[in-house]
Amino acid sequence: MKEKDQLQVKLNKLEMERNGPSRFGQSLYYLSTEKKSWSQGRQECRNMGLDLAIVNSQEEQKFLYGLNNACGDMWIGLHDISTEGKWEWVDSTLATATYWMKGEPNDYGNAEDCALISHRSTDPLTSWNDAGCDNYSINWICENSTETRGRL
Repeated sequence: MKEKDQLQVKLNKLEMERNGPSRFGQSLYYLSTEKKSWSQGRQECRNMGLDLAIVNSQEEQKFLYGLNNACGDMWIGLHDISTEGKWEWVDSTLATATYWMKGEPNDYGNAEDCALISHRSTDPLTSWNDAGCDNYSINWICENSTETRGRL
């Protein structure tokens, strides 16, 4: 079973690399070719030494929204798992600038703790939605930053 899991990680990495990374600033982004939960997508990123994408600017948000055209919704590295309503990135920094859709985040059913970029909005600056971390399968985006970047 362990060998199967290792082979799956290698396959996922090869599929992302085959599609090629996208570059923005000092970061490379790998859009998944399959759909998984936020937790599973994050683990796939971490297995490659990466993590889910962190948005640092309006320009980066617009860039990621543009990558999302082919797949619909995609997970980013934002969550409020630790404390409801306290949205933080996977590197534990608090989200200060956000791009939520109107009425979001709404924590529907007290079960939405992870963020995604959605094309239900036509405006990239109002395209985030909260969803259940482990009961919704969509694509995800991994980021490999080559520099330490500050938050907005």
